[in-house]
Amino acid sequence: MIMRRERLEAHEQAAIKFKLLLFFLTCPHGLNVICCGDMWQLDPPDGGFIGAIPADYIKRARKFMPAPSISHGQSLFWSARETGFHGVTELHQNERCDDPWLQEVQEEIRAGELSDGNYAFLHGEPTVFPGSWAKGRAQCGKSMCQMLGDVALQPNTRTEEAANYNDVVGRNECDACRAERASKELVVNGPQDKRFQQEQFRKAPAVFANNDIKYETNKRRARQFADLEGKRIIHIIAKDVPSTEALTQKPALCTEKVKWLQRHDRECGDLYGVLPLCVASG
Repeated sequence: MIMRRERLEAHEQAAIKFKLLLFFLTCPHGLNVICCGDMWQLDPPDGGFIGAIPADYIKRARKFMPAPSISHGQSLFWSARETGFHGVTELHQNERCDDPWLQEVQEEIRAGELSDGNYAFLHGEPTVFPGSWAKGRAQCGKSMCQMLGDVALQPNTRTEEAANYNDVVGRNECDACRAERASKELVVNGPQDKRFQQEQFRKAPAVFANNDIKYETNKRRARQFADLEGKRIIHIIAKDVPSTEALTQKPALCTEKVKWLQRHDRECGDLYGVLPLCVASG
């Protein structure tokens, strides 16, 4: 019954694709093609970036030439109307993020123009603007905080005589601005940053390039996790059972059990030789 349903779905999908292909081949007035993309994204790890300047324009600056398919794709976007697309419409409204401060930071970083104020917010440093300041106004809506920000925009506030103005802002901003200021500190201040002890990080998986680093880190994380959770660690030793075929080839194999614990887990069914487990104390 399941096989019949899957076959039916496959036939329906094939029929839809055939109808679309037939439409494309018989459409009397041509088709309007719209290509959508984000010109601020990083280049893809493989292939080529259609939005990049064509290699034909900068041949002398390139060491490696792109594939013909990449050059053709770029020519569609960069050439004249006769051989390429007829226009570009740039969308400015951000639909993915509704946080005005985060939008402002992203725009500054993309343009390579991160402001001193937002740099200070990200690193938890004092600022001449209240904590909720974004897009030229205090998002908290308080008149005092708006006034503090307006004064900071004045030229004389940037002088050495007004170097202590950030202390004035820290004393007079509202509670909402203080909370917002704390939430904007997104850059860690070192390996001992207390935020690393939050649950979302304590239980997060980690990826490492080398196994020796992975094993050492896992041992440290296990001890740290046990301390934070108030638990104790029990080390479970793997029990390897040699197959009959392996014993036939090497009868004294069982005498090498201790060495098995030192072998790579990829050679042992993806199992660690010693596995630390955290259990409740008591």
